Amino acid sequence: MQIAWGRVKNSIVPTLNGSLSTEIKPTAPPQKPLRRRFSAAEKLRIVREGDACPTGSIGAFLRREGIYSSQLYAWRKQRDQGELDPGVVRNREQTKSEAQSLARRVGELEREIRKLNRKLTRAELICDIQKKAAGLMGIELTSPETDENAE
Repeated sequence: MQIAWGRVKNSIVPTLNGSLSTEIKPTAPPQKPLRRRFSAAEKLRIVREGDACPTGSIGAFLRREGIYSSQLYAWRKQRDQGELDPGVVRNREQTKSEAQSLARRVGELEREIRKLNRKLTRAELICDIQKKAAGLMGIELTSPETDENAE
């Protein structure tokens, strides 16, 4: 028996009639590994240590740290652009939280606009019905503007 997501464990168990039988139990599926996240300080430490490595030993350093050369290259680029400085990281987090709060506010306002548009549509429908009903009953409707001019 073969299961795509895990190993199979065999165990020998006694049956009801006294003979032995092999019982096959599938193991639980493996959990998805968590993605590693590096803080700015960790990135900076790894880049400094990578820069200090003698020629030819960078591969061993990368294997020891468990990263790819492309990551090290990208982090060097970030360091050179000043993106790994603690102040820049803090400002980026503040900008991110401000952007999130603005996006939340925009969402609230858009919901309010939709709600008000529905109310306006209902009010216009009620006005149309009132005009038609007044026309059928022969009642002349006056608007507030014409009432003010009459006085």
